[in-house]
Amino acid sequence: MHSASGIAGFASQATTGNILYSYYGVGYFERIVTPDPVTDKEVGFGFSGSFCAANRAVQETTFGYIRTLWKHENYGGLQVLTQYSHLTRSPWFVAPGAPKNAHASMVYLDFHYLLP
Repeated sequence: MHSASGIAGFASQATTGNILYSYYGVGYFERIVTPDPVTDKEVGFGFSGSFCAANRAVQETTFGYIRTLWKHENYGGLQVLTQYSHLTRSPWFVAPGAPKNAHASMVYLDFHYLLP
């Protein structure tokens, strides 16, 4: 089975103590289908009627902000990180009446202590 994935992004120190970043990642998974020699039904990955976890593509976009709240040469520093991500999953097969894609929005908040 062939698959491919990639990620691209940037980070920028907007001002002293402020960092902005964004990333985009994607994964693609090839469909492989062959007839079963005994039953003559399709088998493999991504065939019509296959398990809904057979993903065709998964994509995620992320935006984040890091703020340095306090920093001292001898004592370290304190940062707050905020991040928003949006994830989209597209399966090869969708059961009748089911949504064509799945989406999730995620928010992340974290505090970091930086060692000196």
